[in-house]
Amino acid sequence: MCFVHSDRRPSTPRRLVGPAAAVVLLLAALSQSGCASKTEDLVIPDKPVEQLYNDGITAGCNTNPLAYCPDVTVTRAQMAVFILKTTHVRGYLPLPCTGRFLDVPCPNGFAVNWIEEFANECISVGCGDHIFCPDLVVTREQMAVFLRKAFLIPDACNPPACS
Repeated sequence: MCFVHSDRRPSTPRRLVGPAAAVVLLLAALSQSGCASKTEDLVIPDKPVEQLYNDGITAGCNTNPLAYCPDVTVTRAQMAVFILKTTHVRGYLPLPCTGRFLDVPCPNGFAVNWIEEFANECISVGCGDHIFCPDLVVTREQMAVFLRKAFLIPDACNPPACS
């Protein structure tokens, strides 16, 4: 999947992803099966955050009062949960951790079961030899790779050369 901005500014793949962008990108991945030529081509509901909340995909960043915090960045650990909750049925819980990553304590690390399932599904195998880097902030470039792998989206923007 690729996005060409409607205002024709170049994409910034290393820019960090916040929850607001994550919602749009997740919903776009759910509705697209190719390359969107402009942002107007994306099918996004009127209230995307509320849809993801009602679907049990996000609980927000605060429960009293209920808040989403769209300008806060998203970590790799949070994105593992976010994407897997989007790709699986409501109520899905991953299997218990096995200690796959040295920097994600099993069984007491934040989102450890989700992180290991993220790797088991080959969405991301980590950021180094047996490390996941759960606290690093996700970039747009990483998000694009996660979405392509999670939603099995072919690289329509860069098809393989004909043989």
